[in-house]
Amino acid sequence: MAETILEIMKKDHLHLHELMDGIEKESIKGVANLEDSFDNFKFEVENHMLIEEKAIFSYLEEDSEAGRISINRLLEDHELLRELINELELELQNSSEVDLSNLKDAWDAHENFEENSFYDRLDEELDTGKKQEIIERIKEFR
Repeated sequence: MAETILEIMKKDHLHLHELMDGIEKESIKGVANLEDSFDNFKFEVENHMLIEEKAIFSYLEEDSEAGRISINRLLEDHELLRELINELELELQNSSEVDLSNLKDAWDAHENFEENSFYDRLDEELDTGKKQEIIERIKEFR
């Protein structure tokens, strides 16, 4: 059976959770080079959001109000996540400890919406050809 959009994006979400957990553990231990892990996490999150925005959102036809509302909600989430990451980056410049709780809460809400309301719906509603095109676009951006 072919891989679904949801399965692909869940793998990305899992990877990003692992990176966040790693930063949190390093912060608790007081690791001096936390910036490297944080920079890697920031790069991976930006790449993930770029894939969503360019390979998925921009490709979908916003022919329904529900579709527009979902995409707008996800774009607003992305903006919030970027703001929280930038705040943490500034915090990290002044300390070897960072509190990821706000970022994790925002990420979990975003991820929950994507996995339970957006990507599963795409997999159900899009025809096989369109799903395959989106999957190919995701792979091109990686």
